[in-house]
Order: sequence, then C-alpha cells, then structure tokens
Amino acid sequence: MPAQGLYLYCILGKIRKNETFLLSEGIDPAFPVEVICYRDIGAAVSTVWLSEFGEDGLHSNINNNINWVEEKARRHTLILEQISEQYSTAPVKFCTIFNDGKPIMQLLSEKYEELSHVMEAVEGKKEWTVKVFCQKETYYNQVENEKREEMESALQGRSPGAVYLLKKKFNETVKIAFENALSEKINSIYKLLQNYAEDIVPEDCLNCNDNESSRKMVLKCSLLISGENVQGFLMKMNETNERFIPDGLFLEITGPWPPFSFTVVNLQNDNC
Repeated sequence: MPAQGLYLYCILGKIRKNETFLLSEGIDPAFPVEVICYRDIGAAVSTVWLSEFGEDGLHSNINNNINWVEEKARRHTLILEQISEQYSTAPVKFCTIFNDGKPIMQLLSEKYEELSHVMEAVEGKKEWTVKVFCQKETYYNQVENEKREEMESALQGRSPGAVYLLKKKFNETVKIAFENALSEKINSIYKLLQNYAEDIVPEDCLNCNDNESSRKMVLKCSLLISGENVQGFLMKMNETNERFIPDGLFLEITGPWPPFSFTVVNLQNDNC
C-alpha cells in the first residue's frame, strides 16, 4: 500500500476539549481535516499520499505541473480561511508535510509556550491588506497647477532675467513639490492605519509595479485588526478614498484573511 503522510495547515488556539474533526475534505478531498490536540492548542492536519506530497512527488509537481500547484494552493488557502472562521490560527507554509503525528505532537509540546503566546496575540483578529495607488499624471498635474499659480504671482514686477531663471527652475520645483506632497499623503495614510491596527507590516512596493502603467503602487501594508475595529476601519478607508481620488490617489482594501503575516512559526520538518 502506498505510504501516507500528514499535511499540516496551521496551529489552532483555544481548541475545544477532545476536538478531532474540523472539515470533511482536506487538500486531498478523500481525507478530512482533523486536529491533533495538546492541552488547549492543536494542529490542523489531513492525510495525503506521499507519492504526491512527499519530497520526490512535490519536487516533480512544483517544477512540472503548474495546474497542480495552483489548484492545491487555492485549496490550501480555502481550508485555512474556513478554519479561521472557527478558531484563532497560525498558518504554516504551503506543503508542510510530516510522515505521521508523532513529530507534530512533539512540536506542540516543545513549543507550547511560544505557540500559546502567538495564538493569544491573534485571538479575535484577522489580517487585512491595504494598497495605495497613485495615478501619477493626475497628481503631478495638480501639483504643477498649484505651483504655476505661485510662480505667476512671484513673477509680477520681476526683471526679464529673473523671470527667465524662475521659469527655468519651474520643472525642478514641481518635481520636488510632487515628491514631497506624495510622501506627506503616504505618511498621513500610514498614521491613519495605525489607529485601527494592532500591528502593521509594511511591504516593498517596488516589485509590484508595471513599468508600462501610469498607475503606481506607493504603499502596501498588512494589518492585524480586531473584529471590533473592522467596521470603523472600513468606513474610514471609504471616506479616505473619496477624499483622495480627485488627487489621483486611491486605496484598495482586501480581507479578511488568516493572519499569515503575524504568526511566523518555525516548524522543523525533518521527517518528510
């Protein structure tokens, strides 16, 4: 009979006593998602075939079967979302596989204090993502028009030589003013987010932008938000969007997600 292993999805907090069953279908629909318990924490797992999810099978699928990877990644995320509707969760990385439940139980035991603190930190909270985009041409033109009015006022009564020099410096002045104004807006949005989030993880935007597009991402953050703050957060984001859209800035909010960015758990997987 082909060998089987256990696929680990996440660590659970405050599980119910003797909890053994979570979902009817795991990443392999033939096997349910169950829980391995240790005191008041647990691990959500399901059985998988090692011919598919073991080291050799994974290497082959990841390198040669993009459809398999996409389908399993979607299933992995869906299962995590379903579990997080019932429990506080600390997700682990895609395709974390163990030969059996013994090393998982050992990890829960050895890391109990650490995992308990992690679960306490995310209890009642979900992850949200905020992206801020800038339509640079729109925003630049607005700053340019503002500076043009200032320049035309400054030119009144000046000598021809002074007028020439001021006009020559105009484009450089507008560029600096644009960058400063954009930086101030980004900072104001970030400070606003801090009012609603228990924790924030800023992310690099450089690799998120298409060089051919005039729309540039200028801020990306993952936020850990408690349930009681969600409504106020969403209302404030909508209000901020309405205020900034005429300037060429707009926000994109997605979530809620399991707290991927706030529950880094190092689980040594030497048993696969």
